[in-house]
Amino acid sequence: MPTCHLAIRPMSIRNYIEHLDRILPTTGEKVLGRQGTQAAEKANQEYQHFPVQTPSFLDEAYPAATRKPGKAARKRAMES
Repeated sequence: MPTCHLAIRPMSIRNYIEHLDRILPTTGEKVLGRQGTQAAEKANQEYQHFPVQTPSFLDEAYPAATRKPGKAARKRAMES
């Protein structure tokens, strides 16, 4: 029975983009050129307009408040 050995290698985003740029023209799809970088520049410009917000007390307390109570808490609740 023949076996298939696939080469598994790590791929960075840059390598993936280059890979897609080689494959897409063979399928008849257009490859973004300058338009893709223009979109990234526009997104970065828009991102700069929003100030960085520090988390409020509620943002920090919410995960702890929504956790399932432990055994000790359930036991105390049953006793009272």
